[in-house]
Amino acid sequence: MPLRMLQPVSSSSKRLASVSIDSMHWLTSLVLQITSLRSITLERCDRLEVVNIGCFSTVSAQLTSLARVTSVIVQSSHIEWIEMEKLPLLQQFSARASKVDKIEAWSCPVLKEVDVVSSTPVRVEGDANIPVRLVQVERA
Repeated sequence: MPLRMLQPVSSSSKRLASVSIDSMHWLTSLVLQITSLRSITLERCDRLEVVNIGCFSTVSAQLTSLARVTSVIVQSSHIEWIEMEKLPLLQQFSARASKVDKIEAWSCPVLKEVDVVSSTPVRVEGDANIPVRLVQVERA
């Protein structure tokens, strides 16, 4: 097995419209620090454990069928929506933005709390009653 398959992957860029990653079975960690990102889709990455997304734009994300993900962190100026579905080991979800509109968590049985820092209230939906720890900050 090549050495690159054992290392985390990260990307730094000025602008990307969208990122879609599907069935990258060797990927264990994903860190994106991007100035402008509109959307991200992650699906069926069997070994992925950590997702960390940071950008200075409005972003939406769809995370589906990520069997080993334990932590998702999203930092942005505006989070329109984050949909997480079939993340059976997800323990930590954190969103930091000036405005967070909607978070969905479906089939995330061990997720006990959604941690949000935002200037606005956030709507959380899912198949379980997941408490939201909201730290509301004033807009600058």
